[in-house]
Amino acid sequence: MKKNLSSSKNCILIMEKNSIIVKLIAISNISIVLVLAASTTNLHYLLFAFIPTILFWLMDSYFVYREKVYKQFPDQSLGNFYSELTLSPKNIFTEIRTGLQAIFSSINSMFYGAMLLTLSILSLSLL
Repeated sequence: MKKNLSSSKNCILIMEKNSIIVKLIAISNISIVLVLAASTTNLHYLLFAFIPTILFWLMDSYFVYREKVYKQFPDQSLGNFYSELTLSPKNIFTEIRTGLQAIFSSINSMFYGAMLLTLSILSLSLL
């Protein structure tokens, strides 16, 4: 039992670390794009930055979602975790609802929403 809890906690820590790394890469990406756009006043750099920002948002949401899944089932072994899940409609709707909650969680919405808002304002100012 202790081994299962420690492996579940390790998975949760890994997902948290991955989420932080994705946020750092997203900030670096936006910073580079903003420097390039400011130095050349080229709108294409800003428009190109929307796609990676949305992809980073989805990737970060995936890690938040997996973290929530591991927190829901701390007492099950990870090896038997997937075999014990059934594909009933109730479980599928729960998975979809949990995934949408991860995408639109308050932290992710504020973090990536601020990035997208900044890119939108700068894109409009360069028009």
